[in-house]
Amino acid sequence: MTIGRFLRFFALGLALIVPLNSAQAQWDSLVGRVPRGANTIALFDVQKILASPVAKNEEWSTKFDRMYASGLTSIPPGTNRVLLASQVDLEFMEPIWEVGLVESNSPVPLATVARTHGGTLDEVSGLSAVALPDDSVIVSFDAKTVGAMSPGNRQEVGRWIRAGENNPLSAYLAEGVRFATSGTPIIIALDLQDVVTPVDVRRRLEENPPAALKGKQVDLAEISQVLSTIRGVTLGITFGERPYCAIKVDFFDDTAALSDFGPALLAEVLERRGAMLDDMANWKGKVDGKRVSLEGPLSTDGLRRITSLLSLPTSTMHSATKVEEATAVETPSDPATDMAVATQQYFKSVTRMLDDLRGQRGKSQSVGQIGVWFDNYARKIDRLPMVGVDPEALDYGGYVAATLRDAAMSVKGVGIRTRVRKVEASNQTVTEGYYAGGYRYGRYGAYGGGYGGTYERGLTGTEADSARAQVSSQERAIGAVSVNTLLQDVQDATSDMRRKLTQKYMIEF
Repeated sequence: MTIGRFLRFFALGLALIVPLNSAQAQWDSLVGRVPRGANTIALFDVQKILASPVAKNEEWSTKFDRMYASGLTSIPPGTNRVLLASQVDLEFMEPIWEVGLVESNSPVPLATVARTHGGTLDEVSGLSAVALPDDSVIVSFDAKTVGAMSPGNRQEVGRWIRAGENNPLSAYLAEGVRFATSGTPIIIALDLQDVVTPVDVRRRLEENPPAALKGKQVDLAEISQVLSTIRGVTLGITFGERPYCAIKVDFFDDTAALSDFGPALLAEVLERRGAMLDDMANWKGKVDGKRVSLEGPLSTDGLRRITSLLSLPTSTMHSATKVEEATAVETPSDPATDMAVATQQYFKSVTRMLDDLRGQRGKSQSVGQIGVWFDNYARKIDRLPMVGVDPEALDYGGYVAATLRDAAMSVKGVGIRTRVRKVEASNQTVTEGYYAGGYRYGRYGAYGGGYGGTYERGLTGTEADSARAQVSSQERAIGAVSVNTLLQDVQDATSDMRRKLTQKYMIEF
């Protein structure tokens, strides 16, 4: 599981804490199987979400099936609950390991999973398992509960199984789980304790001053100390007549020093990291005790955007809960027809993701606001089922994923270059001359009837602010041009591939 790309010193999540009826026993067996060392966890009560008023009014159950089929969500229909956890390297924001646990309504036959996805049946520590080509392993914990681990190191999988259901979570993640067991349908928590020092935070604030601090009388030492005591962030979404969401960032120290700008800083960090949602423009902020929060209504698009950040550790789990529909005795089929159907499904999944991404770009104020989604959708394309798909279509999908990653890197590069150039701009000097006594001395010697010379001085505060603003504007423009060029290439490649596949299989793509 990967949660966005946030600043090291101020990683952010979304959370709403609304305790409802207890569901402790329902989550215990899944939560207890999270391996030691996890610093992220996400819990989805799928049936509670689909039973909500907004889900019924908008017929989410039907749309959910279509979204799953197109790859826009990795949570399979027929799922009761999903738990995702990982240990993320918070310096590089990359997972060291990932696990997923899915509780479904019906049994999941691993033999069919292995046959359908080219896996190898195995038995690990007494449980049935399937080793898969994408370096992951699926394990059957009981008739209706399957788990997956990536990477699929067999020894680590064995240790995971033998650890049973009594693995302790960190104190912060355990707090997040309690909100889920109290009834909040979606919870995502990220443990950030001991990630940064006050020195780290202050250096970043000085190198790239947030707009939220502009014009404020602030004590950087005090602010840096508070921010460095971050405990973590938690996401929670409740569902009434519409989804409702809030951001909470927890600290060990009191946040009174952030009272004038805490929510604005929170929103700015999200925007800088390319994870901004249009919904957040109208959310309410609050600084209270040891917490900074934002909260407000969440649109369907915003909800899909948040849940798209999470994916199961293997593409096979995306369809594992539906393989029971396959019969033990398979009817003969035409390989050419099978490939046409599989290819059509794959191509449409990729293009629907591109359409979804294009729609978000149209609503965003800048390319940078959605940078995180490029990398996320590339990962989703990588994890689409590939068995039986035309090699040309797979090459196309690989090209799209690679191009989206290039776009993500371009957006990240804007941030890196901007920080470097802002430091350089702030350190500029201005060469000025002086004149006195009727004599002038310039760079090339004396002339006239006075004396003078040149000297260098640093930029004034106003000049430095102006230089930094110019750097930001220039880099955003460069990044936007680069990203738009890449996405135009993808659009051209999509049109070309649609034409080729339609001619080849004589069906509409």
